[in-house]
Amino acid sequence: MKFLPKVFVIGRQNVGKSTLCNAILKQNKSITEDTPGVTRDVIQSDVLVGSSKFALCDTPGLDMPQSELSSKIREVALSLLPQASVILHLLDAHDLRDYDHFLVELLRKEEALRDIPTLTLVNKVDKESEEAELEPFYRLGLQEIIPISAKLKRNLGRVFEKLDQYLPKKGSLNREIAGKICILGKPNSGKSSLLNSFLGYERAVVSSEAGTTRDSVSERFAFDGKWVEVVDTAGIRRQSKRDGLEYYSFTRTEKSLESSDIALLLVDATKGFGEYDKKIFGQVQAKGKPILVGISKWDLVKDKGSNSLRDMQKRMEERFPPLKEIPMVFFSSLERQRTHKLLETILELKSRSEKKITTRALNDWLTEWKGKTKVQKAGNRPPKVYYATQVNSNPFRFLFFVNDTALFPPNILAFYRKGIREVFGLDGLTIEIETRARKE
Repeated sequence: MKFLPKVFVIGRQNVGKSTLCNAILKQNKSITEDTPGVTRDVIQSDVLVGSSKFALCDTPGLDMPQSELSSKIREVALSLLPQASVILHLLDAHDLRDYDHFLVELLRKEEALRDIPTLTLVNKVDKESEEAELEPFYRLGLQEIIPISAKLKRNLGRVFEKLDQYLPKKGSLNREIAGKICILGKPNSGKSSLLNSFLGYERAVVSSEAGTTRDSVSERFAFDGKWVEVVDTAGIRRQSKRDGLEYYSFTRTEKSLESSDIALLLVDATKGFGEYDKKIFGQVQAKGKPILVGISKWDLVKDKGSNSLRDMQKRMEERFPPLKEIPMVFFSSLERQRTHKLLETILELKSRSEKKITTRALNDWLTEWKGKTKVQKAGNRPPKVYYATQVNSNPFRFLFFVNDTALFPPNILAFYRKGIREVFGLDGLTIEIETRARKE
């Protein structure tokens, strides 16, 4: 399997890069707002346009004001540019600035970039009559300029034709992914650092400023001979307004979770498992996703002893008992301690989430299950399961044919779920049981 060629969209802030990417994708993948500096990471999406197959990369505006964070954002974006097979340099038809000249010279003279085919697109040219006003852009010394309107999808056909000429003809969207991991957690829990640790280079911007990641950043990499996709999501905050950046970031995180195979909930070891971690945990379970808890920043915990790890895990399980049934890995992204173990556990959990339990094995267990005597003593009329079968995986769903559904309240079903989880090795996986009276 080969990686797809990459097409990078670059330019100043607010020239319409994310709008262009959404127009090419025919969906709102990148967050768009009139506010400058909305995009902070390189957002990547697979695209099939005609005969062209490529990974479209939406980049942050490279002219953002000077600050420690903006310098880091720009540095990461520029470091990824040499991976491009084609660069789309986007300019604003109504606002040509000195930084546009700087980018033209950068693409023309930078050794790592000058041999990469570059298409210059002048955006916000909504009418054909406006094309006569583009003389200042031709003075930049460019061989060809394509006037477009990303908002109206005007002249995108010409862009696709050019991409088809420049892009390699080989490549496939049919990559078999062993598992898609969605990294979740509160702001500053170490999600972007973990993504970078997995990849071995700085793919996502890491900053002490909470909420640095606003969109979902995905990347694929090889691990133990398998391809893995990992998605770094925006930190889930206590409240997300129903409008603005906070809301859009939240909805992107939800979509990333829905499309993932495994949810990895990161908890900062220096802060412990808090109330809002419980809420994120509940959101994952509500969607039926397999979950693993990663305790990040273990290297920052001071005065560790031989029992520190075990003691912290015990405290968290006492604070939130459902964690007893969830795989937990303590690690450090900075030191790259146990990140390999983390990936092994994730892929093993993915494999178990696809398990098929035979009807015979399930019913043999029900017959021999030692815990059924406790269930039968739960009331004057004992609940009985005559027959059971698995009807779904990931989430696991079982159908129980019983004497009376009213005899199976939530506490009794929880007891059965615990037994199934222990016997068939389903830790970290959602288990649902539907009861149906035998006469039905």
